[in-house]
Amino acid sequence: MRARSMIVPLAAVVMLVAAAGPAAAQSFDLTGVWQDENGAVYTVRHVGGRVAWYMDGGARVKNVFVGTIAGSSITGEWFDLPSGGSWANSVYQIK
Repeated sequence: MRARSMIVPLAAVVMLVAAAGPAAAQSFDLTGVWQDENGAVYTVRHVGGRVAWYMDGGARVKNVFVGTIAGSSITGEWFDLPSGGSWANSVYQIK
């Protein structure tokens, strides 16, 4: 597995992929380990048109996301996990 350690928001990277269009989204690989500007670590797996992540924000929040890339949109659902301090979930869509 390639390890990527970048101090950029994962959402910004995902938006760039979505904005690039269908051909680029299918050829771009987000698989790796990412870190956002708040220090949260995202372990991401990107296979074809599917994306999943586990986010570890320390004691304050941990969550998982499962979604799809279709055209220039990424849509999925995230859920906070019991080991974090938050209990929320929502649909997440980037166009």
